[in-house]
Order: sequence, then C-alpha cells, then structure tokens
Amino acid sequence: MDVDTSQHLVVRDVSLQGSRLALPGSESQENMPAEIRQQLEALDDEWHQQHNRFSEQQKCLFIPGDWLGRIEASLQDVGAQIKQARQP
Repeated sequence: MDVDTSQHLVVRDVSLQGSRLALPGSESQENMPAEIRQQLEALDDEWHQQHNRFSEQQKCLFIPGDWLGRIEASLQDVGAQIKQARQP
C-alpha cells in the first residue's frame, strides 16, 4: 500500500497497477469512468428489455410455475446488482 499525492491510500496488485481505496458510497458517480457508466446504462437497458419480454411471454411458456418464479427472482437479482453498481 502507498499514499498518493492527494493523501489517498493506493493498493497495488501483482502487476503493480495501483487502485485508490475508498469507502463504499464515498466515490461519486462523476468519478466513475464514462465508459463504465455507458456500459452500465446499456446493461440496464438490456435488462429492462429482457424483463419486459419475459413478462409479456410468460403466460405462453409451457414450464412449471416454480420455474417461472425462479426466473423472475433471478431477473430481479440481476436488476438489483445493476442498480447497486450504478449507485454513487
């Protein structure tokens, strides 16, 4: 571990690449690279599309109800993970 010029702790991996340590939620989304923000937005859009398709078509699926429940729970888990990743 090192301390950088702005007095933040920096941890280094095996390849000596540094990563600044921060408390969860202390970094604002503005500090998140634009590429990652865009990828998270695209992922969220794709998730919404998939969830809507599943909701529209689940009455036509010939699978047991407990499977439908598992699929819905899985979709909700993924949605929560995306939401958590997008939070500052």
